[in-house]
Amino acid sequence: MKHTKTLLLTLAVILGAACQAGAAETEPEPITGSIEDGRYVIQVPVEEGDLGWAADAGEQDDTVVQLESEEIGDGYYTAIFRPVNDGIKTVVLRHYDIVCDQIHTFDLKVENGAVTESVGGSFTASPDDESLAPYILGGWVETEEKMDFMDISKNEEKGWDVEITSVDPSGMYLFRGTMYYDCDFDEFLCPYGELYEMPETTGEEEPELGEPVEEGFSGAFRFAGTDEANLKLEWLNWAEEQDPEPVVFERAIPFVMVMPQPYNIDLDALEDGIYPVAFEPENLVETESGLLLEPVEIFTKDTYDIVDIAMLGEGAVIYVDGEYITVETIEEENGFKVINGGYENGGCMLRAMDEDNCFVAVFEDDYPSFTSYGFASLELDENAVLTDSSELDAPAVTVEGAQAIKEWMKEQAEEESGFFIQLNTEIRTENGKIVEINRHYIP
Repeated sequence: MKHTKTLLLTLAVILGAACQAGAAETEPEPITGSIEDGRYVIQVPVEEGDLGWAADAGEQDDTVVQLESEEIGDGYYTAIFRPVNDGIKTVVLRHYDIVCDQIHTFDLKVENGAVTESVGGSFTASPDDESLAPYILGGWVETEEKMDFMDISKNEEKGWDVEITSVDPSGMYLFRGTMYYDCDFDEFLCPYGELYEMPETTGEEEPELGEPVEEGFSGAFRFAGTDEANLKLEWLNWAEEQDPEPVVFERAIPFVMVMPQPYNIDLDALEDGIYPVAFEPENLVETESGLLLEPVEIFTKDTYDIVDIAMLGEGAVIYVDGEYITVETIEEENGFKVINGGYENGGCMLRAMDEDNCFVAVFEDDYPSFTSYGFASLELDENAVLTDSSELDAPAVTVEGAQAIKEWMKEQAEEESGFFIQLNTEIRTENGKIVEINRHYIP
């Protein structure tokens, strides 16, 4: 089986190692391996109807171990490897959902005719669609002759729909297919494409394609280049003769990606500052060292550098509230930059923060977008102050001192009075302790 590692290396640069390799804690399936009667038994919990697991002894080399059996029963896929000769051999377990999306390896040691231990292993998985989407969605054009145009859109179920229109003078053709990232091939495989001959047409009506002239048209796409600015996609047509020349596509519109400004957040040693947070009142608990707010979720507002926002245009991608948005339109409206018609139409809105020389993404009622950095445990300073102005028709409440805050929080929990979320609550920290808690009104 073909193993080119180019894409994995490229994606590691582009996506910050979106493909996780050798990291057991990220495995989506709780796979277990055990030794029974000198054999190695691998078990994977499977959902009903999942027939995608398959094992082999490592490119069919069975000089050390052989795959004795594999079966599904009682909610598990089970593979059993039996010893053949002493030595160490890597066996491979793959999962397929149209293409291979997980690979697990086990390094088995055989001594005196029995498997004695697993001395190592690895795990590789396909990047999730959300991570890849901003890098491949949109319009592409063939690099050299500029006669092939490609559009990539998200398939509703899995993968990406590809449409390539060729305007070669010898004839116009349209290719349609769906590509899926295969972590074994390290490429996007397109196994079931169809090729149409484009009929001549007049006017603006879309031509009727009729029946495809070729079905089962297959091939692969792979990334070329090591950064998003120079990213290209190569199309390799498997129907051509041996060693076909790839068709190289580049973006029809220069690629720009805008991400929120990064923050250096160490949850174990939080720097002095003000943080949007979320917690439950009962999370404030008594410990030997004092009062501890545990857990408390730490957020930052999604702010964007003013220079990055100036680069936004058609085809650019901006990451807002956990989603990648490809810019189709951008308009100025009442001091806001409105992208793709605003949040009500699947876009977003940006508001300038002149005092910080940046923009913030906002939603209904001017609510900002936030990014969660995870959960922390923070001690409440004995002289901490809490201010609550969350009730529009009631005066603000000020509570001073850690023990008084504890009692006030207890009342809030009993009365189920309001909530503490990143939209309405901020804390201020000094020397790793909470010195202020401020909750304000939100519509």
